[in-house]
Amino acid sequence: MWEIKKKVIQKITNEESRISRSPGRIFIALFVFFVISQVVYNSGVLFSMNYYTEDKYITIWSDIILSLSGSSPEMGFFYISIIFGMVASILFVSVYMFLGRGLKKGPMERGLEYGMLVFMVGILPSSFFLYLLFNITEIIALWTFQNLIVYMAGGLAVGGILSEPIEKPAVNEEKTDRNRDKSQ
Repeated sequence: MWEIKKKVIQKITNEESRISRSPGRIFIALFVFFVISQVVYNSGVLFSMNYYTEDKYITIWSDIILSLSGSSPEMGFFYISIIFGMVASILFVSVYMFLGRGLKKGPMERGLEYGMLVFMVGILPSSFFLYLLFNITEIIALWTFQNLIVYMAGGLAVGGILSEPIEKPAVNEEKTDRNRDKSQ
């Protein structure tokens, strides 16, 4: 049983592929990345809600969290986070389609490598600067961990969705046997 799993994993990670330009696959990749990010970020709020509601932290949050033109703060912030999530999905998938060609050959490796690159170049340095600005280390660590999950899982998903196997021409067995006979 383990040998079968091992062969499937090797096939997935070693398979040569190209990045799909199919609008259907692109839309699915956008949607899947968006869902992953929204689920992870909204789940993270469960662990950090006290930072948003305690009086001692009220002064560090933007007006978007506290109030938004008469609507409840939770819904106004939620609507804006949906818009930002859509924009982030478009950016993530678009840049993957451009840069992904230069990454490893296997679709899953390519996606994981891309997700790690985005995290290392974009998120990690930003987290360092947040640490310099805010005295709430726990929430910055949580946000950094959430981003690691989003970009690794998102890269894996986008890499898998947007990969198309490269069709290799079948080798004609008859010609191969004939060539072997001639050489002997």
